[in-house]
Amino acid sequence: MTAALLELAGVTRRFGALAAADDLSFQVMPGEIHALIGPNGAGKTTACALISGEIMTDAGRILFDGRDVGALGVVTRARRGLVRAYQIVALFPSLTAIETIEVGLLAPTRAVWRPFAARARDRDLTARAAVVLARFGLDPTDRRPAAVLSHGERRRLEIALAVAQRPRLLLLDEPLAGLGPDESAAMVETIRALARETTILMVEHDMEAVFALADRVTVLVAGHAIASGSPDAIRADPKVIAAYLGEDEA
Repeated sequence: MTAALLELAGVTRRFGALAAADDLSFQVMPGEIHALIGPNGAGKTTACALISGEIMTDAGRILFDGRDVGALGVVTRARRGLVRAYQIVALFPSLTAIETIEVGLLAPTRAVWRPFAARARDRDLTARAAVVLARFGLDPTDRRPAAVLSHGERRRLEIALAVAQRPRLLLLDEPLAGLGPDESAAMVETIRALARETTILMVEHDMEAVFALADRVTVLVAGHAIASGSPDAIRADPKVIAAYLGEDEA
């Protein structure tokens, strides 16, 4: 039997009286697209932050590739291949798209990025960055800083930056947020293509996209996983319909 790439076992995180994660347990298997869904305030983004190492657990274990990573920080987890792309686009505002990806390519190597010296010394770095950008429909010759790109361009660049770090597990926090219909359709195809090379854990409110993409779905309510299974099983689960999907249908 194949072992889980990621496993949360009894993970709890409280903020005062609020349990943002409440005895949270689920698994992500290698090679799958696993969607994490639930109503607003269910704890989905908190779960991503716990998995990526931005916040620490109060109890429970987070296992990545069979190893407990609960005490490790964001950088160490990322270097092990657990990389997050954020709900709110987080980029280097003054860097161009190609400079941004160069930083991402260097991150796993611990090398230092220098704006001029690095590119003059390593033309291959720029060439590899251009290939990454092309996958996401971004122009490597565009000299505009990230701060002035459109929301859709910044969203694609932010996911490209995560992919440049060669993740084994890519956390996508609402990748379709703020995108128009055409951009959303393109992003769905991008995620489908990415799944051929890396495991994906995706938080997303767009149920059409979730059920089109996900191999398995976990449903959170009040920080607790109430169901986990195939999209068809989740659609038919009475607990899920009562707690979440029924709201959308209403």
